[in-house]
Amino acid sequence: MLFKYLLKKWYLVAIYLGIVVLAPLLATKVSLMAGEMLDYATVSNQDKFFRTLVKFIIYFVVHGGLLFALSTIRTTIVSNCRRDIKNDMFKNIMTVDNAFFSKPDTGLHIAAFSNDITILETKYFDASLEFFESIITIIIAG
Repeated sequence: MLFKYLLKKWYLVAIYLGIVVLAPLLATKVSLMAGEMLDYATVSNQDKFFRTLVKFIIYFVVHGGLLFALSTIRTTIVSNCRRDIKNDMFKNIMTVDNAFFSKPDTGLHIAAFSNDITILETKYFDASLEFFESIITIIIAG
């Protein structure tokens, strides 16, 4: 049931998964280039060293940008899910009979719903996206 909220903006999830795959690959490339620079520095090949240094800086900046985009997209996905759940909850509360609100524990129910949404955001959506990141990183590294 909660999975439908993740897929409501499927294109964000697709971009997110693409970046999750690209980020570890780029991190590996950056590490390999750092090793190449060290090799060129030890054999005093300055021309190749500086060429590799420029490529290294470009890849490093792109990798940082990907990590920033990953964090931003994850936050957007979680915020959208939270908003959609709150909207669905509000629609359902608006259709409830007035007798429901005359009960003394109505405020407790509404507070519990709000608290549950916060728990879902932090424990379910954010954690599940980080879990997918970790699995993909392990697969790529292995």
